[in-house]
Amino acid sequence: MDLGIRGRVALVTGASSGIGEAVAIAIAREGVRLAVAARRRERLEDVARRATAAGAQEARAFTVDLTNPESLQSLTGSIERQMGPAELLIVNGAGPKPGTFIQTAPVEWDAAYAATLHALSRSSPWS
Repeated sequence: MDLGIRGRVALVTGASSGIGEAVAIAIAREGVRLAVAARRRERLEDVARRATAAGAQEARAFTVDLTNPESLQSLTGSIERQMGPAELLIVNGAGPKPGTFIQTAPVEWDAAYAATLHALSRSSPWS
């Protein structure tokens, strides 16, 4: 599939495992210049290597704490200096612990929301 994103700088957060890792590898096949970000640097380096092998024009690992606005500001500055401004943003973060909807307490849903959208909207590095 050609999504028309070849050569664009794409940032995937929460990319060290799970859905974020799968999305990073999938869009690497589109020939993007890929920034993968999460807390686990060693895992990110592996994802970046596999993304390059899958077809990314470039893939770099960046550490970030999505709950920390300063960490997000540092992330966006680092990406811009090293790769150019991120043109595509895939926001992914830790979800609630595994279980059914009813088994998940409201506080766990709130924490999952805060780890993705709310954390990014507070610091607004992409606005």
